[in-house]
Amino acid sequence: MAAGCVSLAALRLCGDVSAQAVRLLLTLLAGVSAYAAGRRCGYHGRHRGILMGCVCAGSLWLLLLCGCVLTQGSGRTLPVRLAVMLLAGAAGGIRGVNRKLKRSPD
Repeated sequence: MAAGCVSLAALRLCGDVSAQAVRLLLTLLAGVSAYAAGRRCGYHGRHRGILMGCVCAGSLWLLLLCGCVLTQGSGRTLPVRLAVMLLAGAAGGIRGVNRKLKRSPD
C-alpha cells in the first residue's frame, strides 16, 4: 500500500491528474490492500473469515485516518473508503478461509 501511495503522489506531482482521480485510485488501492490482508489473515486463521477480514480492513482504515489527521487532509471520502475496505476485507477473508491447503507430496 505504501508503494502505491508513493506512486500516486509521484503521478500527482508529475502529471496532469486531477485530485478526484487520485482519490478514486487511492480508494481502489485501499480496497485491494484490504482484500489482500483479509485473504492472508483468513488463510492463516482458517475460520471466521468475515470477522478477520473486517478486522484487517478496519486496522488499515485506522492507518489511513491517522495519515489524514497528520497531514490535515480532508476526510470527505473516509466513510466511503471504510465501506469499500470492509467489503473487500470480508470478501478476502472468505476467499482465504475457503482456499485449499497445499499438501506436500508424500
